[in-house]
Amino acid sequence: MLEHSGLTSVPLCEWTEETVHTFIKSFLKIRFPTLLVLNKCDTASSAKNIKKICKKYGQDRVCVASGLTECFLRKVTKQGFVKYSPGDDDLLTRQDGGEEVSGLKECDEKLQEKVEKARDLVLARFNGTGVQTAIDAAVALKSPICVYPVKSLTTFQCSRNGGYFRDCVLLRNGGTIADVVSAILGSDKTFVHAEAEDGRRMVTDEAIQSEQTVVRLVTMKGAYMPSIRKVDVWLNLLTPLFECFRDAD
Repeated sequence: MLEHSGLTSVPLCEWTEETVHTFIKSFLKIRFPTLLVLNKCDTASSAKNIKKICKKYGQDRVCVASGLTECFLRKVTKQGFVKYSPGDDDLLTRQDGGEEVSGLKECDEKLQEKVEKARDLVLARFNGTGVQTAIDAAVALKSPICVYPVKSLTTFQCSRNGGYFRDCVLLRNGGTIADVVSAILGSDKTFVHAEAEDGRRMVTDEAIQSEQTVVRLVTMKGAYMPSIRKVDVWLNLLTPLFECFRDAD
C-alpha cells in the first residue's frame, strides 16, 4: 500500500494531514475501485452532463449507457424483429435486406421508427448501448481469474449437448477449488475431487492460478456437467446490473 501511495521513504512520525489523505486515497482506489456508469445517454441533456462528469472524474472512470435501449433491443430481438447481441454497435432488421435477416419478421412503421431511433441516437452515437461495456469494465477492475469447468479435459466439452468453454466462474485472486465447488454445486455434498488441465488432482484449498483456468469436477455421479443458468458468470453479473439500468429509466 505504501508503494502505491509513494510513501515508502516517508517515516510514519513525519506524516502530515496531507500525507494521510494521500494514503487513504490510494487505499480506497485499490480496495474499492469505482466505475461511473452514466445511464440515460439517449436523453436530450445527456451530452452536457456526460462532458461535465468526464471533466471532473476523467474519461477512464466513466462509461455511458442506455438501459432502456438495451431492454428494448433485447425484447424485439427475442420477438424476432431484430438481430442484435449485447455489446453490438449496430443491429439488423428485415428492411436491411440480405441473407442474415431472411428469418426476421417485418417491422411495422411504428416499430421500425423506434428501432431506427435506437440505432441513430444510441448505437451509432455511443458505439452500443454501453451496458455490456460497463459490465466488462467493472469486472476488469478486479482483475478476476476465469475458471472454466468442463466435463472432459480431452475435448473441453461442457455437457453431452456440446459447447466448449461455455461456462465460466469468476474468482478473486487467491480463490480456491473450494470456491469453485461452492459456486457450482452450492450445498451439494456429492463432490469427490477436482482435476487440473494436466489431469492432476487438486486439493480443495489449492489456490487457482491464472494459467490453471480449466478444471473438471468429479462427483459421486461422475463428471459434473455445469448448468448454464447456475454458473454462467455473465448471467450472474448481468441480471442485477441490468435490473438497475431498467429501474433507473
